[in-house]
Amino acid sequence: MSNSTLRERYDSYYSSRAQSFVREVSDLDVSGIPEPHLPYWGRSYEESSLRIGIIGRDTRSWGDMTDFVQAVNANPIEAIHRDEDVFDSLEFTEWTNNFGTSFWDTSMKILAGLHGISDWKRLKRREEELPLRSFFWANVNSVECFEVSPKENGVPWEIWHKVKDASERHLDSFKAILEILQPHVVFLMNWEPGDHFLDFEIHWHDFGDHQAYAHDPHSIHSVLTNTA
Repeated sequence: MSNSTLRERYDSYYSSRAQSFVREVSDLDVSGIPEPHLPYWGRSYEESSLRIGIIGRDTRSWGDMTDFVQAVNANPIEAIHRDEDVFDSLEFTEWTNNFGTSFWDTSMKILAGLHGISDWKRLKRREEELPLRSFFWANVNSVECFEVSPKENGVPWEIWHKVKDASERHLDSFKAILEILQPHVVFLMNWEPGDHFLDFEIHWHDFGDHQAYAHDPHSIHSVLTNTA
């Protein structure tokens, strides 16, 4: 990785972007809108011989936008790290279903396969922790889609749209994620991530039903997208 640490790159980029985002939405009533989900990485990620990224579409009810705005105004560095303990505690191993088909079931199957673990449920049971602490998690939409929870929370579409538009311009960037986290391989689990997120030229090659890969010859990044 580069001479600067991951956290230094992350703090420099997202603290300023979070402040720009908050300035734009501060005059809106953002109650009922979940806060932005920013990338999180495991404590062993930087030292891992295989740095893996898993990117989903969005979350469901991730925090509270009003609290996030206040936190950024008080201390932007602390604000962009305010929920990292949720990821670090490996709570996501419990965000699964009984059919093994959820986003996190699929993610753990990917991690197990790349780390040579034959039974992926060993990760689900936290019997193998290193793979769980050697990847990053992000979403193409830092602010979740209207129908996920803002709509059911009674948020007016016009307010949500202004917040979402601001988040796309200030926070959503595949290029930034690659430059900051410097992964070896990324699984983009969204077939239509949108131009707001895919903010650099990338050429996909199909190899299956809703499966494609791309490689950046100018960097270490290999990118694979896959949707079930």
